Amino acid sequence: IAIPLFIIVFLANLVNSTNTVIYNNVKIIDKQQQQLITGSGNNISTEIRYLVITDKGTFICESNLIQGKFNNSDIFWHIKKDSTYANMKVSGFGKSFFFDYQNILEIN
Repeated sequence: IAIPLFIIVFLANLVNSTNTVIYNNVKIIDKQQQQLITGSGNNISTEIRYLVITDKGTFICESNLIQGKFNNSDIFWHIKKDSTYANMKVSGFGKSFFFDYQNILEIN
């Protein structure tokens, strides 16, 4: 049961990551850096999550192995609040039961 379930989840994430959309004239409303710290003592782990709220919806800025995107911090800190960008390329289907927000791949 575990192997077929793993394969289904993997294939769903593969399809989600390869679905790309380009939004035009995107106004940045807000940016949020969320930090999750877990563990105790010498075993502390920190996970940083970058959210970008726009007039087109809420997006996440995270690494994407399938798209070859590993510059999520650079993209997030380049984005300016209250600015409008001509194009924003994202991957994913958006917030749903199985998936998180669409992921920003590039913005200009």
